[in-house]
Amino acid sequence: MELTFILNPQKILYIEINLDGTIGGSHHCLYEMVRYIHRDKYVPSVLFFQDNPLVPEFQKVCDVHIWRVDSGLVLERDFPALHNFLIKSYLLKKIALFFQKAFNFFGSYIPNLVAIYKYIKNNKIDLVHANNSPDLTDWLIVSKILNVKIVSHLRFPWGPTAVRRLLINCYDKIIAISEYVANQLTAIGVSGGNVVTIHDGIDIDLLEKTKIPSADIYNEFNIPSDAHVIGVIGNIRRWKGQHVAIDSMQYLIGKYKDLRCVLVGEISNSEQDMEYLIYLKKLTSKYELENNIIFTGYRKDVLNILSRIDILVHTSVFPEPLGRVVLEGMIFRKPVIATNHGGPLECIEDGISGFLVEPGNPEVLAEKISFLLENREIAKRVGGNARKRVEEKFGIEINVRKIEDVYEDLLGKG
Repeated sequence: MELTFILNPQKILYIEINLDGTIGGSHHCLYEMVRYIHRDKYVPSVLFFQDNPLVPEFQKVCDVHIWRVDSGLVLERDFPALHNFLIKSYLLKKIALFFQKAFNFFGSYIPNLVAIYKYIKNNKIDLVHANNSPDLTDWLIVSKILNVKIVSHLRFPWGPTAVRRLLINCYDKIIAISEYVANQLTAIGVSGGNVVTIHDGIDIDLLEKTKIPSADIYNEFNIPSDAHVIGVIGNIRRWKGQHVAIDSMQYLIGKYKDLRCVLVGEISNSEQDMEYLIYLKKLTSKYELENNIIFTGYRKDVLNILSRIDILVHTSVFPEPLGRVVLEGMIFRKPVIATNHGGPLECIEDGISGFLVEPGNPEVLAEKISFLLENREIAKRVGGNARKRVEEKFGIEINVRKIEDVYEDLLGKG
C-alpha cells in the first residue's frame, strides 16, 4: 500500500465574525472543528474580533489572535453636539456624511486592508475560513489579491446588502449548515456549484465528559423535587420565540402547578434584544408566572441544566438554520419539541426522534408538552431514538471529514 506523507501541513485561519457580545452555537461548532481537524494535514489558528469566555479553551488547541476592530469616526457618537447642529440643515448633513465616509475609508478601511494583507502574508496562511457568514468583504478582497483560498461557513439565513450580494460568488466555497440555508443562498442567486451542505457535527463523547460541575438547578432555583421542568435554551432574541414558551405556560399551569420553564440564554448588547427581555418579563408578570418561569442568563453549565430538564423546547418563530441545541438535547436523550421549519426538519423525524410543531402557536406547543408529561414511556423511547439519530448522522467525525474534503478540493491535496 502506498503511503502519502504531508511534510508541510497547510495553514488554515478561522475567523469568528460575531460581534454582538454573545456566545452561541457557532463558537462551539468552531471549537470542535478546530479541535478535530487533522494536524498532519492542517495547522489551524483562530481569529476573534472580541474577547470571549471561550478563548482559553481555544488556546489549548491552537493559536488565537484578537483582532481589534476600528469602528472609525461616527459623528453622532464622537461629536454629538456638532452632529445635532449639522442635521438641522439638509446640505450640511449630506456634507457631514460624505466627510465621515471619506475619513473612515482612508483613515480606517484602507489601513485595515493593509493590516490584513500583512497578517495573511506574514503568517503564510493558505486558506481563510470565515465562520458564521460571508460578510468579511475586507478579508475577501485581500485573500483574492494574495490568491489565498477563502471559504465562508454560513450558519444563518443571510440577508445580504447589494455589495455583498455581488461579492458572495467570489468566495471559493460556501458551506451551508443545512439544506434550508443552501436553498436560501440559491434563492438570492448564489451559484449552486459554489455551495455545499455540511450539517454541523457534535463531539458526543466530549459533550458528555466535559459537563462543568455546578449546583443542582433544583436547589439553586428552589424547584420542588417532584416538579416537571421544561427548558428553552438559546440567546434571548425575538426570533428565538421565548415568548411562545411563556404563552404556552398559561395553558399548562392549571394542570401542573409545579411546572417550571427554564429560559437559559445570554442577552446581547443590542437595544432590540434588551427590549425583548423586558417584554418577556412583563409577559411573565401578566400571567402571574414569576414562580414558574426562570431566567438564568448566561450559563457556563448549560449542559448540566440540559441533563436535568424533562423536555427541551425549541421555539424559533423564524426558521432556525440548523439548531445545535436541538442536537445536544437529542444526545442527552431528551424528548425535543421544535418548530417545523428550517433546520429542525433535517434533525428530527417527527414522532420518532422528536416532535415538530407549528411555529408561534403556544396552544399546540402546550398540548405536545402535556402529551409528553402524561406519556413518559413514549418520551423515553423518543429520547433513545434521538440519541441514535445524532450518532448516525451528526457525529463530529462525519462533519470534519466533509470539511477536509472541501479544503483538499480547493488546495489540491487529495
